[in-house]
Amino acid sequence: FYATRRKCPACRSPLLTALAHSRQTLTQYAIDYGPEFKAMPAAAREWLHQLGIDIYVPVFDGSTLSAILAVGARLNRDAYRSRELELLSAIADQTLVALKNARLVTHLRTLNEEMRGLNEEMLALNKSLADGNERLRQMDKVKSDFINIASHELRTPLTKIRGYTDILDAISSHGSIDKAQIAPILSQLVRASDRLEEV
Repeated sequence: FYATRRKCPACRSPLLTALAHSRQTLTQYAIDYGPEFKAMPAAAREWLHQLGIDIYVPVFDGSTLSAILAVGARLNRDAYRSRELELLSAIADQTLVALKNARLVTHLRTLNEEMRGLNEEMLALNKSLADGNERLRQMDKVKSDFINIASHELRTPLTKIRGYTDILDAISSHGSIDKAQIAPILSQLVRASDRLEEV
């Protein structure tokens, strides 16, 4: 019904009004000969005949007409009996439940797909985070190695400078400083200072 509603000339006719107000099954015979449908435009009548529908059963969602169950003529062309019309009304009521369930299932599937997509994104983000943490761990190790090597490289010339300074202090405190003794000490101090400056 909804798929053809915009093209349907009968949708602006007494057909929907009658179904919405009476809440009863409507036959094509009643549309053709009923007094309330005499004002229906000829184009609307022709459109309804082209559909080949014999019975229109309203489907309500509460008080709102939400769909129409349209049933074609019987194969033997006999009229529908009252028991069959009651059955069609029951089917119409169940149709609404089925439509709601179908919409709900479709909605749940959509939500499920969205959740699956979000889970995949989370997995990708977790992997990216784990990779980032691994890179940080490696960088931290490189930093620690650098500090250890730099400390060792700085400590060696400082130890030499400290040692030769202590020797010079000891010699000067005895008051016997000889140039021949001082020359190699100063040479070592200069080399250690150069190395320290390099590092």
